[in-house]
Amino acid sequence: MMEIKDLSGKWYLNEEYGCWCLEDVPYTDVPGALPVQSLNIFVPKDYMSEGGVINADAAINGYTPETVPVIFENNSAGYMEMPNVKLGEGRCYAAPYLNQGYVYISCGNRGSGSVDADGVFCGKAPANLVDEKTAIRFLRHNRGAFPGNLDRIISVGWSAGGAMSTLIGVSGNNERFDEYLRANGAYMDESDSVFASQIYCPIVDLDHANLAYEWAFGKDPECMDSPAGPAEVLNEFKRALSEKLTAGYIKYFNSLELLSVEKKIPLRFNEDGRSGSAYDYIMFKLNESATEFLGKLSRGEAGEGYGVDEYLSGNYTYPVVKLQKLSQEEFEEAVARGEKLLRPMRRTMIDVQGDEKKGWLKWDGSKAEISGLDTYILNHYRRMKPCPSFDLLGNNSGENSVFGDKDRPFKHFDKDTLEDLKELEADFPEECRCISEFEKDLADEKLKEMIYLYNPLTYIGTEEKCDAAEHYRICVGSRDADTSLFISLALACRLGQYHSDVTHKIIWDRPHSEADYEGDVIRWIEGIVK
Repeated sequence: MMEIKDLSGKWYLNEEYGCWCLEDVPYTDVPGALPVQSLNIFVPKDYMSEGGVINADAAINGYTPETVPVIFENNSAGYMEMPNVKLGEGRCYAAPYLNQGYVYISCGNRGSGSVDADGVFCGKAPANLVDEKTAIRFLRHNRGAFPGNLDRIISVGWSAGGAMSTLIGVSGNNERFDEYLRANGAYMDESDSVFASQIYCPIVDLDHANLAYEWAFGKDPECMDSPAGPAEVLNEFKRALSEKLTAGYIKYFNSLELLSVEKKIPLRFNEDGRSGSAYDYIMFKLNESATEFLGKLSRGEAGEGYGVDEYLSGNYTYPVVKLQKLSQEEFEEAVARGEKLLRPMRRTMIDVQGDEKKGWLKWDGSKAEISGLDTYILNHYRRMKPCPSFDLLGNNSGENSVFGDKDRPFKHFDKDTLEDLKELEADFPEECRCISEFEKDLADEKLKEMIYLYNPLTYIGTEEKCDAAEHYRICVGSRDADTSLFISLALACRLGQYHSDVTHKIIWDRPHSEADYEGDVIRWIEGIVK
C-alpha cells in the first residue's frame, strides 16, 4: 500500500488556510477500491516545511508536531457515498481546527449507492463504518510521516457522519469488524480506536427511528416538502399507524432503563408519553437550550443582529432551505457529477419571517420556559418526514438503501413497524400490502447483522468488547426534524451510564447541521487534551 512518506513531493502550501495539504491519499489498495476511499491531510504550516519535512521544534498554542491533536472528520451524509472534502468546499469545517493548530483529516467513504467496476453494490452496511476504521488504521500505520498525536484522535461528523462518529467512538477494535477490515485491506496490526467523539445531529438507532419520530411528531398531522418526501396531510391509516408507533416508542424507551446524564435520575415515560420523568427531562433540556440562547441574545453574544423582544415577537428573518424540483437536464448533470440524489430537488437558502413565540415561550430575563412539547412542535418545530419516516412502506428511503444488498438494493429493517402493520391490516388491507415484503426482508440473517453493527447501543454497556473513546460530546439543533430529539438524548443517557465524560447539548433554533456555538467545540477539545 502507498506510504505517506513516499508522497513527500505531493504536499503543497495553502496560504489562505495557512496549512500544508496532502490530498486524495488512498487508505486502501485492495483491487477495485473506489476513488472515494481516500483522505486529505491538512497540517498547520508551522509544523512542516517544503517536501513534507517536519519541523520538530515548532509550537502552536502549546502543541508540538508530536503532541498536536488530530481531528478526524468523516464526510458521511445520508449514509451515501461521499468524497473527502477539500478546503473551501461546501462541507469543509476545517478552519477553526486549523486556526487552533490542530491537524485536520477529511475522509471519504463508500455508501449505500456505491458500485464496483462490475456494477455490483459494494457500499451497503457496514461499508461506511469499515472505511472510516480502515482510514484510522492507515493513519496509525503512517505515524511519524506527518505531525499529529495519534493517541489524541478526535472523531467529528454530523448527520450520518454523526452516526459514524458515534460508532467510531463506541466500537473501537471490536472483533466483529475484523472480517470486513481484512477484506478492505486494513492494517490489522493497528488500532481503529479514538480518544474522543464529537457527535453532531446523529441519525442512529435506525431500527427504532420510526417509533421515536412518531413519539415526537405524532400530534402534527402535516409534513413539509423535504428530501424525505413531498408534503402531505396524514390520512386515517397513517394517523392510526402513528399512534401505534408512538406507543411502541414509549415501551421501547422504558425498556432501556436509562438515567439522566447530569443527575443520574431514572427516566421513564407514563403511558401518554407526555408525562413522567423522561418527558420532564426533555423539557428541562429544551428550556436549558432556550435559556442559553436568549441569554446570549440579551447580552449581544448570539451574533444574530436582533434582540430578545424582536425574537419573541417574530420581528426578524432567518435563513431556511427551499426545495425546488430539478429539471431533467439539471438532474442528469448532477448525476454525471457523481451526486447521489434520492429526490431530484435543488436546495437554495432563502430568508423567511420569524414566528411569534410569546404564546408558548416565556422569558423572565434569566430563565426561559416552554409551555409544552406539543405546543412547541406545532408552533415552531414542525414535522418534516411522513409516517413512517425511516423504514418507508414503499421501501424507498435512504435508510432502506443502507440495509440492501446486491440482489435487493433496498430492504425493510423495522420489525416494530411490521408488527403494527399486522395489527392494522384488517382495517386497512390496501395500505398494508407491504407486510409480505417486510417479513421477507426481516427474515434475512445478514440483515440482522447489519442492523446490529450499525446501532451504537450494541456496544455500550453490553458484552461486546471494544476499546471505546474516553470522551463524548453530542450536539443537536432544537429544530432538527430529521429525527426525534430523543434519539440523541437516549444515546447520551446510555453513554453516561458507562462513561464518565459525556456532554449533551441542544442548540436552540439550529436545524439539522453542525449545531454549535462558535468556539465551544475548541474549548471542549482543549479541556480534554491538556
